[in-house]
Amino acid sequence: DNTHQILEKDTQEIFDNIPGKGGEKTIKLEANGFRFYDTTSTSGSQTGINMGAMLAAAYSFVSAMSKLGSVEIPLVSDSPVTGMDPMTIEGWVQEVWPLFPQLVLLTTPGERKLIEHGPEGVGEEMLYSEEVRRMTIHREKENKKGQPQKGKMIVNEDQEWFKSYGARRAN
Repeated sequence: DNTHQILEKDTQEIFDNIPGKGGEKTIKLEANGFRFYDTTSTSGSQTGINMGAMLAAAYSFVSAMSKLGSVEIPLVSDSPVTGMDPMTIEGWVQEVWPLFPQLVLLTTPGERKLIEHGPEGVGEEMLYSEEVRRMTIHREKENKKGQPQKGKMIVNEDQEWFKSYGARRAN
């Protein structure tokens, strides 16, 4: 019971620091997952929650588990900011990113731009810091616009390529 209370408290504290969740929410960790309560309502638990709030809660929970276990858990995430608005993305960059000693983020060019262009520019600063290793995975023969979609997949560590790669959606 004590461990559960600590985990719930730490999850809530981290979650509270992330903006853009659609209002004040209280998280309860139950046997079948998170249960959200709107602190401004007396109607009890919410039946639905926006994607940004759900993602923020999940990241907060993993970080709280890491803290509780005194272990360094790397965060591996495919499309980590999908479903978040720019304010929530910037909050994620400021609050969640620093909680993990290592991150492996698989992002689309569109997500990269969302991270770069947050309201306060924090994402661009974090993304292009000396501590971050950036790579682009693309087809061997394609240009920065993703054309033509030919050749084997390669890993490209050129930083200018990373900053400007923006393949179009495949047909």
